[in-house]
Amino acid sequence: MVLQICNKVREIIFFTSIALIISNLGFAQEISDDFASLNDTNISVIEKDKLFDSLLISYKNKDKIGLLLGDRYEIIKWQFQQGNLEKAIRLNKENLFLMDSLKFDNPSFYRRNTYSLGYYLMANGNKLEASKYFNYLVDSGVVDIYTYDAYIVKAQMAYDAEDYYLAAEQFEKAIAFSKTQNNTVQVLTNILRVGYAYKAIKSEKSINRGIALVNEGLDLLHKNKGKLDYFNEYLYTFYELLGDFYNDREDYNFEISFKNYSKAMEIAKLINDSLRLADVHNNIGYLHLQDSRKESIEYFNKALSFKPDVSMSSILFRNKSEYYLKHRDKPKALEYIQKSIFTLTKIDTSRVESLPKSDSLKQQNYKFLLLSSIVDKARIWIELSEEEPHNQTASFEHALSTLRLADELVDLIRLDASENKSKLFWRETASEIYVNATKVCFKLNKPEEAFYFMEKNKALLLLEDLNRKQLLEESSIPEAITEREAILSAEIAKHTTTDTYSASLSKAKDNYRRFVDSLDSDIRLYYKSQEPAHPIVLESVQNTIASNQAYLEYILDDDEGYGLLIMKDHIDFFEIDDCKTLKNIAKKFRALLSKPLISKSDQDQYFTVSNSIYKSLFPEHVINRIGKKSLTIIPDYYLQDIPFEALLTNQKTDSFLIFNHDISYAYSLSLLNTIQSITSTNKNKLAGFAPINFETLPSLENTRLELELIGQLIPSDIYLDTNATKSSFLNNSNHHNIIHIASHANAGTNDSISPWIAFHDKRLNLQELYRLNHQAELVVLSACETSLGETYKGEGVMSLARGFFNSGAQSVVSTLWKVNDKSSTQIMENFYKNLNNGDNTSIALHKAKLNYIQSSKLSEKSPYYWASFVLIGDTKTLVHTDTTPYVYYIIFSLILLIIIILIFRRKKI
Repeated sequence: MVLQICNKVREIIFFTSIALIISNLGFAQEISDDFASLNDTNISVIEKDKLFDSLLISYKNKDKIGLLLGDRYEIIKWQFQQGNLEKAIRLNKENLFLMDSLKFDNPSFYRRNTYSLGYYLMANGNKLEASKYFNYLVDSGVVDIYTYDAYIVKAQMAYDAEDYYLAAEQFEKAIAFSKTQNNTVQVLTNILRVGYAYKAIKSEKSINRGIALVNEGLDLLHKNKGKLDYFNEYLYTFYELLGDFYNDREDYNFEISFKNYSKAMEIAKLINDSLRLADVHNNIGYLHLQDSRKESIEYFNKALSFKPDVSMSSILFRNKSEYYLKHRDKPKALEYIQKSIFTLTKIDTSRVESLPKSDSLKQQNYKFLLLSSIVDKARIWIELSEEEPHNQTASFEHALSTLRLADELVDLIRLDASENKSKLFWRETASEIYVNATKVCFKLNKPEEAFYFMEKNKALLLLEDLNRKQLLEESSIPEAITEREAILSAEIAKHTTTDTYSASLSKAKDNYRRFVDSLDSDIRLYYKSQEPAHPIVLESVQNTIASNQAYLEYILDDDEGYGLLIMKDHIDFFEIDDCKTLKNIAKKFRALLSKPLISKSDQDQYFTVSNSIYKSLFPEHVINRIGKKSLTIIPDYYLQDIPFEALLTNQKTDSFLIFNHDISYAYSLSLLNTIQSITSTNKNKLAGFAPINFETLPSLENTRLELELIGQLIPSDIYLDTNATKSSFLNNSNHHNIIHIASHANAGTNDSISPWIAFHDKRLNLQELYRLNHQAELVVLSACETSLGETYKGEGVMSLARGFFNSGAQSVVSTLWKVNDKSSTQIMENFYKNLNNGDNTSIALHKAKLNYIQSSKLSEKSPYYWASFVLIGDTKTLVHTDTTPYVYYIIFSLILLIIIILIFRRKKI
């Protein structure tokens, strides 16, 4: 979590001053001699201000519009230079209003006024209003210097807000524009700008894109040697950034990184720049620290000797703390991490236990750096507790307090982000916090608080989306606004791609942001998250759980993991042994599930691997507690990709966990609670879609039979073949309690496409799915890999199943791998038979799978055929059997019995 960005370097790459742009750009509007004379007069600011006001009034009275606009613009600049921002903004707005009302024909001057107003508003702290004017420049269709400057300002605003995905997107636009202008300086500068954004994102994809751009920039720079000012400054920054990227890679290359840093150091010495020297010494020191080389401390101390700025000083103290932690000097590590935090917040360093106050976090300028230091401090407390048994409880309590603060801070940062990818980035960053916090809670025996952190680690963005949708439904927002929002959202979905930069997608996002920013503040709240979602409390879960149910929730990373068994009258908090081995075994298990178990070798391997996972995830005391209860699993990380019912309770073929429990899944119990509170008003029972034949995909003939059988069991509207189009789905799916789709699908796990499900004519992708709004109690996705997708630690899998929950589903039956056509038809037929007989969704699927296993022989019993289908979400009963005839029969029988008794008694008399 180390971010090594020196602010001085950022100043260099952002060296094009916006204020200078406003002052120096060519001017094509009339300026009077009177203004020039007054401007040169040597009088006080107050007197000059009054004279300027009088001059403007005289132009108004004489209807001299050209002079009024031109001189007022110059006076606006003068007001800004005097620090009178409010007056500069008022006059700037008057200029634009006058040009609008007169339809003034000077587009360049109008755009210049628009840009300057945006800049002044931003300088005055009103970034939201400023963005409206920058958006106008970007979206007007005119390509000029103001368009470029708007890209830069929007990107820098996003970067400063730590919304790195949005910043990268805007800087990529600026690069594209600069290339069309053949402006070498702009291209080089913007490559560095976007490079720092990609460095902050720090994903494999962003690092690779950054390396490609930096190499492109180096080639361009060397081609223009001798033609550029600041050549050495550019060269230093390119080499340093290239060293950073190779340092940040998971498979980091010490030699390549060190070579680039060394080149940067030679240039810094050549130009005798102390701030650059501090920066590059820190980077080389951190490189050595990663490689566990003792020389790292010498580089950190040397860097501090150059008296770097606040952010770099904080990073250096944090890196020194890491050095001492690696060398098992925990007190020294605590001392320096406290210095790192103090540098940013000025808290008391006399006590290492001191932390910033919660109410001060919003005002912090370096939230990311502060978060990194706070998380590192918690880690030191944890390691210290393991070394000092006599102070263990106190150290764990300090760690927990520190992690609570980190949780607050990461929520603040995430809510400031506007891009969904930035939100996911912060969710991944937070995952480390939640795993460590759960570990500390385990050590302190605090299952209630552990439950909070486990829930924070799962599907929080999805929960916030659902909460926002509920607010929208309960609001009185005009229909025209909701329709416009839906159209703009659909445009984003249409252009969504996993490419790092897409002009069409970026345009669609800009349009959406501009629309939201234009709304009244009370309406805007419905479209922008202002508060983090709050997880349900453990006591509430226990109050609502049935006596025959058990919840089993997990949290884990590559190194450690924990489980929490929740029952009506019991909680069991346990540690998962050897998570490193578990991850490797889970991968093997997943591979074995994807094919029938035909050979003896495959079967033996399956028995061993499956039972090993079962033992890790189900300790003996948990097994004894759950008995034969219905299980709801809340998995985490790679556990989301495996079906628990296919685990073997011992190394025998007939010991699948499905024989002991009906099993369902939930993304989180907080989300499950929200889903269960939704009431469907749909009156129609089932809408079934089976495209059967496709334009570019293989036919699925068995799906016709699948839908026809379902139609015989439950009142249905069935759409087959050419009737199962994308538009028919969009138009007809939102009026039914159950939606069933039997088709082709793709999870998009190869990072080149978004997950999609196919209809006869077109595909529906995940982003489009997010924009739907239905109240289906159950969605059945009888297609391949509909529960899979790109996994984000701390949030979950971006799957088609998740997409249907986002659009309003209460439960989803989806698949974990490519399903077998024949077995799917059999399982689905029995599933609906069971539903029709009054079973709840979990029992219905459970029985359907058991029926398949019991009716199959040899390798056809393999989990490959039956375990792919999983139920996520609510498990309620959907089809209530009509008991009225039986009631009448009982009543009639009782009446008849009474009559017989009375007759019998009368005869006896």
